[in-house]
Amino acid sequence: MNKDHRNIGLGIAVLSLLLPWPSFGQQEESELQKELEELKRGQEAIQRQIELKQEIEELKKGQADIRNQLQEIIKLLQTRPAAQAAGPAGPNVQNVVFDLGENLTKGEDTAKLTMVEFTDYQ
Repeated sequence: MNKDHRNIGLGIAVLSLLLPWPSFGQQEESELQKELEELKRGQEAIQRQIELKQEIEELKKGQADIRNQLQEIIKLLQTRPAAQAAGPAGPNVQNVVFDLGENLTKGEDTAKLTMVEFTDYQ
C-alpha cells in the first residue's frame, strides 16, 4: 500500500506541475490581453502614420503640378509681345484741339479738359 500511496502522490505532483494553476493562468491571460491591446494600439498608430505619409505624398504631387502650371503661364506671358499684352494702343489725343462746330456743349469754353462723346444712332 505504501507504494500505491507514493505512486498516487507522485502522480498528483506531476499532474500539478503539468496543469496550469488557475490563478497563474488568469494572470498570464490578463497579461496577454494587455500585450494584445498594446499591439493593437501600436498597429493603429502605424496605420495612421502610413495614411499620413500617403496624404503628404499626394499633397507634394499636387504642389508639383501647380508649380508646373505656373511655370507654363509665366513662359506664355514672357513670350507674349508687350504691346499685345497691354492691348491695342489708341490714338494720341493729348494736347489736340477739336473743332466741335455748332454742336451743343456744356461748361466753359476755356476748360482744360473737354469730354467728347461720339454716338451713332443708326
